[in-house]
Amino acid sequence: MKTVGALLVILSCAVLGLARAEAGRKRLRLLRALADSLRALEGELCGSLRPVRAALESLSARKDAAASFFRSCLEYYGAEPLRVTWEKAALSLDGLRREEAEKLAALGAVVGRREAERQGEALRQAAACFEAAAEKAGERAAAEYRLRAALGLGSGLLLAILAA
Repeated sequence: MKTVGALLVILSCAVLGLARAEAGRKRLRLLRALADSLRALEGELCGSLRPVRAALESLSARKDAAASFFRSCLEYYGAEPLRVTWEKAALSLDGLRREEAEKLAALGAVVGRREAERQGEALRQAAACFEAAAEKAGERAAAEYRLRAALGLGSGLLLAILAA
């Protein structure tokens, strides 16, 4: 029975380590998807001159990590101003650091405005910011994944040894 308990402790710690490691990869996918989506939004609003709702709908239909953000923006769009729904969606998005969420939330005041030049510049700057954050996170992603997985397994082994 002690062996089964020790194996359960080791397994649960390893699973927790892998879950924490996967959170880093999820953040990396989100940052890359946001950068791509903001560039696409800039192209649709400033290049193609599509209406904001149509641009948001096309981005929400994508199969990437940022699509849920655009679905959240559309959820109350119309009942509340876009600036408000955009900010709520940005601040509630999991996986972003506080300053990144605030940077994304600040775009809500610009998106959908008539000044295409200002809107395009703000979207390009935000996309570049998320690309830089993704690049920085990507440099560490593989090493962090292995480290967190090993720490989970190691802590499980240590707990099993101490409990025996």
